[in-house]
Amino acid sequence: MDTPKRSDKLFELINSMSMSEKRYFKLFAGRHSGNEKSNYLKMFEILEKMEDFNPDLLVKNLEKQELSTRYLSSDKSYLYNLVLRSLSAFHWSKTAGLQIKELLHQVEILYERGMADHCLKILKKARSLAENHQLYGMLPEIERYEYRSAAVTGELELINHSLHNAEKTANILTNLRVYSSLHNQIYEYKRSYAKARSQQICDEVGNVLRHPLLGEATEPPSFWASLYYWEIHAAYNYIIDDREKELMANQKALELLEAQPNYEQDYPAEYANVRARILILQSDLGDAAFEEKLIEFQQLPDRPYQPHHQINANIYVNAYLAQMWRLVEKKRFSEAFDLIPVMETMYETFETDIPIHIQISYQYLFSYVYLANGIFDRSLKHANKLINEFSEKERPDLHGYIRLLSLILHLELGNDRILPYQLESCRRYLKSRDCLFEMENLLLKMIRKLSAKPYEKESILNRYLAKAEEVFSDKFEKGSLYFLDVLGYIKARQNKQLLATYYSSTTADLPAY
Repeated sequence: MDTPKRSDKLFELINSMSMSEKRYFKLFAGRHSGNEKSNYLKMFEILEKMEDFNPDLLVKNLEKQELSTRYLSSDKSYLYNLVLRSLSAFHWSKTAGLQIKELLHQVEILYERGMADHCLKILKKARSLAENHQLYGMLPEIERYEYRSAAVTGELELINHSLHNAEKTANILTNLRVYSSLHNQIYEYKRSYAKARSQQICDEVGNVLRHPLLGEATEPPSFWASLYYWEIHAAYNYIIDDREKELMANQKALELLEAQPNYEQDYPAEYANVRARILILQSDLGDAAFEEKLIEFQQLPDRPYQPHHQINANIYVNAYLAQMWRLVEKKRFSEAFDLIPVMETMYETFETDIPIHIQISYQYLFSYVYLANGIFDRSLKHANKLINEFSEKERPDLHGYIRLLSLILHLELGNDRILPYQLESCRRYLKSRDCLFEMENLLLKMIRKLSAKPYEKESILNRYLAKAEEVFSDKFEKGSLYFLDVLGYIKARQNKQLLATYYSSTTADLPAY
C-alpha cells in the first residue's frame, strides 16, 4: 500500500499559485517584509520547488542557507499570511466580490476620518456592483455604512431609502437561506445514497421537492435562489434516476450562469462543473456527436479570461472522467482500459489540483475497469487506496461499492484466508449506513459460498444468476448496476469470461438502466 502523502497548509497554498501570482508575490514580499524579505523569500522558493511536502527537507534546506529554524512554525504562519495578502492584492479587481470588499475597506478608513460624504460616493459604486452581480450577502454591510454616513451628513431622504433597501435585502436573504437549506438537504441524500435504492428514500427525497418554493410555477426572486432551485431539481432527478429531467435542470442552470454578468469569469470552477455534468448526461449521443461536445468542453480554457491553472486541471480531468463514465456505462470496458494510461498520467500531474470527489471517481473507475479486464492486482491497489486514504465522508455513495468490488477482487485473487474477515467487515459497514439492500446481500452470500465451496462454482453461479435476475427486475436494485454490474459479472464468470470479454461478444445484452 502506498504511504499517504503528508500535507502542509503553507505548501498547499504555494502549490496552488500560478506563475504570475508567484512573480507578484516576490515583488509584494519585497515591499512588505522589510529586512527579513530574503528569509521569507528563501523559504517560499524552497517550498515552491518541492513536488511533495517534506518537513525534514525544508529544515535541511533552510539550515543550508544559514536560516534559523528555531521559530519555524511562527515563520511559516507569517509567510502564509503574507502570501494571502499578496493574493488579495493581486486579485482585488478580478471579481465583483473582491472589488466590493476593497471599496468597503476604503469606506471604513474614510468613515473613521470623519469623511462621511466621501463614503457615500464610494458606497453608491459598491451598491451598484452588488446589485448588478446579485451579491446580496454583501448588501447589509453596504447599507449599514449608508445609514451611518447619511446620518452624519443629515440626508433624511437617503436614510429612509437606506432603511427601505435594508428591509428588501433582508427579505431576499431570508428567501435565499430557505433555498440554501433545501439545497443542503437534497445534496446530503445525493452524497449518502447516490441513486435511490428504496421507496422510502424516494419518499424522503420527494418531501424536499414538495416545499412550496420548489413548485413548477415558482419564480425565485434572485439569481442565487434560482440557481439553487435548478441545482436542487438536478440533484433530485439524479437520485431518482431520471436522466432526461436531470439534463434539463442542468441546462436551465447553465442558461442562468451564462446570462449572469461575469459569472463564468468570477466562478470558473463552478461553471465548468455544470458543463461537465451536462457532458456526462449526454453519454447516449453517438460517438461523433459526443466527441463534438467533448471538444467544445475542452475548449473552455481558451475563453477570453485566463483561468487559473486549477480550473484548467478541473476541465481536463472532467473531460476524461466523462469519457470514462460513458465507456463504463456502455460496457465498453476494453476501450475504457485503453484510456487508463493517459488518465493515470493526468491524475498524477494534477492530483493536488483535483477536488477530492473527482479523485475518488478516478480511483473507483481505475479499479472497476482493471477488474473488468482481469488485472486484479492493479484493481485491488486502487481499491485499497480508496478505502485507506480517502474518508468515507467524501462520496459515501461510492465507498459501499468499492468495498463490494474489493471482495470480488479478493475472491478472484484467491485470498481465502482474509476473505471471511473482509466479508464481515463489509457487511457491518453497509448495515451501519442502512445500505444493506438486496443486491448487497446477494453478492455477500454468493462470495461467501464461492469462497467456502470453490469446487461447486458452476452450480453456485447458476443458482445465484437466477436470484440476481429476480433482484434486478426491481427498478430500485437496477440502479446499482450503474456503479457495479453484479449481474454482468455473474454471467461473465458463468461463461468463464472476463467482464470486458463478455460484453465485447455479440451475444451479450446490456442491462437497461
